[in-house]
Amino acid sequence: VSPPGRPSAPGTPSASLAAGTSIFVEWGSPAQDGGSAIVGFRLWRRAVYPGGPWEMCTDTEDEFKLMDDLPPGTLFTFGVAAINAFGVGDFSEESSPVYTSATQPSPP
Repeated sequence: VSPPGRPSAPGTPSASLAAGTSIFVEWGSPAQDGGSAIVGFRLWRRAVYPGGPWEMCTDTEDEFKLMDDLPPGTLFTFGVAAINAFGVGDFSEESSPVYTSATQPSPP
């Protein structure tokens, strides 16, 4: 039996273009909760093209997130970590990259 601790990595996120500059990201629960209930997830993104560092996007209680208003014409990949009472767990594998549309949609 392992002592309580941080959770293992969630499942690899799946990212898909929802519309224009919005990407829908979803993932599975981690195999191990570290002996404490999962209270949320921390989502990260990285612009693969034109390039950039990993940036923390948001914390959420759900196993999915719609990322709105992303920069147009950008190739993104996403990663996620589970959170329990002991802290933020291991980072998942990164998603396959997804492009946002080349132009920002105009307001209605």
